[in-house]
Amino acid sequence: MILAAACCLAAAGSLKAASFDNETTSELRTICASPSATDRHFCFGFLSGAVLFYREMLRADVLEPLACPDPAPTLDAFRQNFVDWATANPELGETRA
Repeated sequence: MILAAACCLAAAGSLKAASFDNETTSELRTICASPSATDRHFCFGFLSGAVLFYREMLRADVLEPLACPDPAPTLDAFRQNFVDWATANPELGETRA
């Protein structure tokens, strides 16, 4: 069991996600559009964090709802919508993600 866990940790340590050094919309689009599982997981984590932050701001009455689709899109649909939007708006690529 310990050997299996050590092998998993060693393999996980060798995974490398795409660059997100400048934290730009363009970098996030590249990561979210990537077929890499590592990049996909990073994208899902980033988008999930943004959604949770948005929900908490709504719950605290700090801001008005911007978009509340019903039913809520799946995480993969949300990812694809972001990729499509970022691709269609390259002039916003250098903005902070």
